[in-house]
Amino acid sequence: MLISFRGDFTEDCEEDLRSLLDKIEVPSVVFETERVELINSLGARHWIGFIQSLTKKVKSVRFRKCSPAFVESCNTYPKFTPKNCVDSVFVPARCDSCGDVDPLLVQQDQFSNDSPFEGVKCSKCSGQLQPSVELDEYLQAVR
Repeated sequence: MLISFRGDFTEDCEEDLRSLLDKIEVPSVVFETERVELINSLGARHWIGFIQSLTKKVKSVRFRKCSPAFVESCNTYPKFTPKNCVDSVFVPARCDSCGDVDPLLVQQDQFSNDSPFEGVKCSKCSGQLQPSVELDEYLQAVR
């Protein structure tokens, strides 16, 4: 089952997550969170409760296309996702030439790579993209 989230995880998401949990009747779930923009502390609390209940119900939980907000929450809250379940994340990036912000999708096999940005060009001007975060810190909880 593939579930895509968009918007914010706030104090208002508890009921939606509870309802979603009741509807999941499959052994494997993949979440895409690329359109999650904000996660506040109460939203994180509700999410952690949802994930803890879900992992008791299903055999496999995976995450892909994780937004920067989602990755930051993984780094802030140790129980935000189960261990070793993140397949890809968006890394905030900036073009050296034009300054355009163009996040880069980084796959799990690139998490340990010192330079997943090597040779990656800006979609606007073809300049070199650079991470706008410290990669080791940013990827610490998803490695």
